[in-house]
Parts: sequence; structure tokens; C-alpha cells
Amino acid sequence: PPRSTHCISSAASDVYKRQLLNLHLLASRCKFLITLKMATIGTLNAWTNIFYNFLGKIKTLILSFF
Repeated sequence: PPRSTHCISSAASDVYKRQLLNLHLLASRCKFLITLKMATIGTLNAWTNIFYNFLGKIKTLILSFF
């Protein structure tokens, strides 16, 4: 085959490889952001549970005086 055909094919292959790499990087970033969001939600839920447990103990303490 002529040299120009090989270059075009090689260039197309390079574009395809870059697209796959960009897709992989995008997927990795999305996974990171989802993991970060889930960790934040988990931390928020943990603090909410601690707060509600604290309120329950305060309620029990107050009711014990009556």
C-alpha cells in the first residue's frame, strides 16, 4: 500500500486510541466523584445517627426526672 494510506490508517488508529484513553479517564473521574459523594453521604448519615442517638439519650435523661 502507498505510504500515505498507512499514515492515514495510523492516524485513525491514534485517534481511536486517544478516544478510548479519554473515555477511560472520564470513567475513572466519574467513579472517583461517585465514591467521594458516597463517602460524604455516609459521613453525613453517621453524624445524623450520632446526633439522633444523643437526642434520644437527652430525652431519656429528661424523662427520668418526671
